[in-house]
Amino acid sequence: MSALTFRQCCEAVVAAGNDPKQANQVNYAYGYAQTGLLILSRHKALGITDQHEIKVQALYIVTNITRWRGDTARAVRVSLKKIGGMK
Repeated sequence: MSALTFRQCCEAVVAAGNDPKQANQVNYAYGYAQTGLLILSRHKALGITDQHEIKVQALYIVTNITRWRGDTARAVRVSLKKIGGMK
C-alpha cells in the first residue's frame, strides 16, 4: 500500500472508531482524527499552508493507535509517522 495522505489517515481512524469491533483499539485517536479533519477544513477555508498543526496532530493520533491491528492500521501508522517527522 502506498503512503496515505493525512486526510486518508484521519478518515481510516474515524471509520475504525465507528466499527464496534475496532472502536476500543483506537480510543482517543478517534477524537484526534476528527480534530485532524477539522484542522484540514479550516486550513483549506482560510488558505493556511503551515503544516505544523497537522504534524502535531499526526503525532497525537499515531501515539494512540498502538493497539489497532491490521493492514490498514499498519499503513496509517507508517504514513502518520512520516507526516509527523518520526523515523
